[in-house]
Amino acid sequence: MGNRKPKSKKPSDLNESDFLGIVMQLVIKVDNKGLSDIQKILVNGFRQGLTYDEIAEKNYLNSENLRKEANKKLFPLISKALTEAMKTPIKVQKTNFITLIELID
Repeated sequence: MGNRKPKSKKPSDLNESDFLGIVMQLVIKVDNKGLSDIQKILVNGFRQGLTYDEIAEKNYLNSENLRKEANKKLFPLISKALTEAMKTPIKVQKTNFITLIELID
């Protein structure tokens, strides 16, 4: 990765409650447990356009653990939910997360 510094993305126009509500409604359809506290922190951080490092610092967490949680659990879970909702395969990543959730709104 070199000296490349991750950039923050454009934040969502949706407020925290609405954005998280959309994500939770999607997820609950494929996983009755819903989102974990860490996943909610990630969703809110992504909504604000924050990097993993910024989310970690703001919440006193480890950025590498957040990255693993997002890539191994959160994004696959939301991908599955969106794929079922849209009836077409959708792969969620940090780069398209906000756009995909705003399309649901």
